[in-house]
Amino acid sequence: MLGVSQNKVASGLRWSTGNKILTSLFGLLQIVVLTRYLEKSAFGEMAIAFIVINFTHVFVDMGFTSAVMHKQDITSRQYASVYWMSVMVSILLYGCLTILSPLIAIFYTAPSLTAVVRVLGLNLLLITVGRLPRTLLQKHFRFKEIFIGETLSVVAGTVSAIFLAIRGYGIYSLVYSTLVKTLVSTICFLLLDHKHHPVTFQFYPHETKPFLRVGMFASGTSLLDFISEEIDVMVLGVVLSSNTIGIYVLCKELVLRFFRLVNPIIHSVLQPYFSLLQKENKILKVTFMKVVRGVALINFPVYMLMALGAKEILSIFYGVPYEQGQYVLCFLALAHAVQSVGAPVGALQIATGRTDLGFYWTIFRVCITPIVIYIGSLYGMNMVAAAYFVLCLFYQYPAWRMMIKKMIAMDFISYLMCYGRSFVAMIIALGIGFGLSFAIPTLAIGWQLVCKSVIVMTLYLTLIFFIDRVSWREYIKWGKQLLSFRSKR
Repeated sequence: MLGVSQNKVASGLRWSTGNKILTSLFGLLQIVVLTRYLEKSAFGEMAIAFIVINFTHVFVDMGFTSAVMHKQDITSRQYASVYWMSVMVSILLYGCLTILSPLIAIFYTAPSLTAVVRVLGLNLLLITVGRLPRTLLQKHFRFKEIFIGETLSVVAGTVSAIFLAIRGYGIYSLVYSTLVKTLVSTICFLLLDHKHHPVTFQFYPHETKPFLRVGMFASGTSLLDFISEEIDVMVLGVVLSSNTIGIYVLCKELVLRFFRLVNPIIHSVLQPYFSLLQKENKILKVTFMKVVRGVALINFPVYMLMALGAKEILSIFYGVPYEQGQYVLCFLALAHAVQSVGAPVGALQIATGRTDLGFYWTIFRVCITPIVIYIGSLYGMNMVAAAYFVLCLFYQYPAWRMMIKKMIAMDFISYLMCYGRSFVAMIIALGIGFGLSFAIPTLAIGWQLVCKSVIVMTLYLTLIFFIDRVSWREYIKWGKQLLSFRSKR
């Protein structure tokens, strides 16, 4: 069975990778075009509206997706009951959003948010209708169908956003395109999963209880995770202007583009795979260590180059007026490099049934993060990003102590060694790169970025060769596999 599962994992990785690459490319294209047509304040207001809408998503889910993923045998009655429970809650929450939207606009001193939140709130209903069908596609490793649905939706969303922006719809080009994207994906997931798991008109409240018990901690964790991850924008929305928020959000979006490209792939494939290994603790531990090392080897070089070329990247993608966000992009890139190594922990929690640990861990983060971010916001958006980077470093030991140690009995040094040397190599190479960048003659922005990237990557790989031979062998192995794949083609 394990061999079959490994084949499914490999297939899932291929389809998920293709899906995320296309999604990221189209999303990036959308932002690049829209920054030429929309004001910075539009992105700031849209970010605040998304926070409000996404906050309600947590309550709609109620941990059902995690529970459905964890529970191996689900009857049609249970599935239908959970599905219609989610739909009813989403309708209730949309009504609350409609009533509270004027108060949200007053709180953020942005009158236009009233209408924006009410229209964008429809996204809550659309996502709910397609969420559980997508979860079942993922659970059964049907990543090809997910690829089809999400590719069609992202193309529809990007085309509609660009068309509406050119036609002068302003912030509503972002709003309407979001609704189009979600509508297309929801229809696709319903149709693709209907044959295997049709949604019947049955509702038995008692059938949802086992799912609520399993999903309770996952839901609480998602809520607190959301607050912890979006607290920077929440605070900046109150303290700073919409233009400043817009710059910060666009820098954060660039960093998250890659973060959402790699880490969701890992999570979506590992979650069902780890669940199969939940009774094989030794195999689970070894697999987890390999995954953490692999995540670091993929993420660290990319975020290092992003931090080094922050000014050039902002100028190329958004234009010269956005170069003032270079330090924000630099620190956020480093923060997400550190944060990325924790991505496999979520799948580990669900596989071991210890979502309660994630809940308590997130409570810990929510108690600390807002304070640090608020102090940083008093000194501007650059200090917010810098404070967030320091916070991510600080969280490494508590995360191991509160979660990883209890799930797979791994000592901290072993966990740290999975990525510690690669991190040191990244920081040293980046520091030398910043120093040498002043010696590079003034060139066109594109060539400037290429020169800096070549120098720093050479330094990074040299350091990896000397201080982290295990990671070096992994890079060589990947290189040989890539060459072998190209020769076969």
